Amino acid sequence: MILDRNELFYLTQLGGYRIVNHQLRKRLLIDLTLRHFPAGAMLADIGCAAGDLSMELQALGYRMTGIDFEPERMARAGEVAAKHELNVRFLNQDLRNVSRAEEFDGMIMGEVLEHFSQPRAILEQHLPLLKVGGKIIVTVPNMVNLRARFKVFFFGQFADHNPQHLYYFTHRRFIEHFQGVPIEILEIFSFLVEVTLPRHETLARVERLVLSPLRLVAPWCGSHLVAVLKKIPPATGESGTK
Repeated sequence: MILDRNELFYLTQLGGYRIVNHQLRKRLLIDLTLRHFPAGAMLADIGCAAGDLSMELQALGYRMTGIDFEPERMARAGEVAAKHELNVRFLNQDLRNVSRAEEFDGMIMGEVLEHFSQPRAILEQHLPLLKVGGKIIVTVPNMVNLRARFKVFFFGQFADHNPQHLYYFTHRRFIEHFQGVPIEILEIFSFLVEVTLPRHETLARVERLVLSPLRLVAPWCGSHLVAVLKKIPPATGESGTK
C-alpha cells in the first residue's frame, strides 16, 4: 500500500484495534476489486470516508471517484492524493442525492448501507450510476457475529451501540431486504472474526489471526458481511444468490 502510517492516521484518526480492522477490511476490498474489475475500470467509492481506499485503488490503475458528505475529510483526502500525484476525483455530496452524468463500471459501498433506515432505497438510488452488468462490492456490520453473541450471552447487552447505525443486517436479512432489486448476489460471506478483548494494535492482530479459522465451522460469525452484487436488467427477474 502506498500510504504510510502517518498519512493513514492523518486521514482516519484511528489507532489501536480500530486501525487493525480498518486495514484488514481495506485489504479485503482491494483483493475483491482486483478479482472482479480489470485495470482501468471506472469505479465509484460511495461513502469513501477518509479516501484512502480510493487512493490505493487509483495507484493500482483504476479510475476512482470518491464520494462522501464530509467536506473536511474530502479536503484532507484531496491533499494526500495530490502529494502522491494521484488523480482521484473526490466529490462532496449527500449520499441520498448523488447524481453524475457518466455510468461507472463498478461501485464500492463499504460500511455505508447500515447508516440509513431504508438501505434498499439507497441502493436503488445508486443503481442508475452503474452500467448493466456492473458490480457493487458491499460491506455492512453483521449483527450475529461472535462478539455480538458474547455480549448478549454474558452481559445481556445489545451488540451495536453506534447511534449512527439505523439498520441491522444478518446474512438472511441482507438477502431478503434486497429481494426485487435488479441485482444478482454473486457471493456473500462474513469476514473478520473478533472479540475485541485486546485494544493494543499488535495484540488485536494476533486475536483476529487466532480466531479466523472459526469461520470454517461457523461461517456467519464474522463481524462484517461482504457481498458482491451484479446489476441486471429489471425485466430479467428478481435478485438471487449464487
